[in-house]
Amino acid sequence: QLDSTKTYRDKVDSIIKMELLGCKQRNLAIILGAGRCNDFSLSLFLGEMKRIVLSDVDHKSLSKCADKYPSVTLNDEEYTGFAAAKFFETFGEKMWAIKDKSDIKRFVTEVISIVKTHRFLQDYKKQADFVFVSPIYSQLVYHQLQLELSGLLRDGYSSELADEFAFLFLHEMAGVIERFNKNVVSLLNDAGKLIVFADIFQMEKGQPFFNKVANAIHRKDIMDEIHQGYQKKYGFGLGDYGLHHMDQLLQRVKSRWLLWNFDEQRSFAVLCHIYEKKDTDCCLGFNSCSL
Repeated sequence: QLDSTKTYRDKVDSIIKMELLGCKQRNLAIILGAGRCNDFSLSLFLGEMKRIVLSDVDHKSLSKCADKYPSVTLNDEEYTGFAAAKFFETFGEKMWAIKDKSDIKRFVTEVISIVKTHRFLQDYKKQADFVFVSPIYSQLVYHQLQLELSGLLRDGYSSELADEFAFLFLHEMAGVIERFNKNVVSLLNDAGKLIVFADIFQMEKGQPFFNKVANAIHRKDIMDEIHQGYQKKYGFGLGDYGLHHMDQLLQRVKSRWLLWNFDEQRSFAVLCHIYEKKDTDCCLGFNSCSL
């Protein structure tokens, strides 16, 4: 049982420290979505791993975090392939040229066909002893897409066409998450360990649902019951689907709930799953086993 008085970062550090101690080898750790390393202590990895790769889409944040350590490699990486496809650079122009829903469908299909082959960090394929994934499922493209669509709507774009694009793109997010997960798994060596954090609920502090979750956060049985009820009512979120799919690829050995007080107004209920390789490697798809 984790100490309820600890901060979110303290609890994340406790999980990392515990799992690092169980690593069979300690040659390489990869952290995805590292940012400025505000949500975990880099020193834990510096003390245990020979090499550390910090990865994030924002290079400025990474450089503020750890560019002074010789054992640390910084890697600015967009994990979905949409940046490499220059999707957002031309998004507005292409959306304004669209006249009807059939054009929307063709646009989505065209973009998805480009990113289906995207890979990341393949220089480290099957090398990682430890991979840590911060809560980024909800940040994989869709959040930025919503911001872009909001900008178009403010400029007078058709709400009907914007809604259609959002609907079709959300349907494709399952594939985006699956490709991300398969890329993550491809980094692990046979004895590798994976920790994945996913933000499941976003809550306004002081509201009844927040109070319910805050009171239950240290009781996994109650939190799982709240989670299941929420899914029945509202369906799967992006974080839910990310963990659900990862459960198909690896052997989940532990899970924990944490409360992340993000700012003065918002908190997140975060679910952490800890994975190891299955006894028999599964085929990963998209030229899968040769990923």
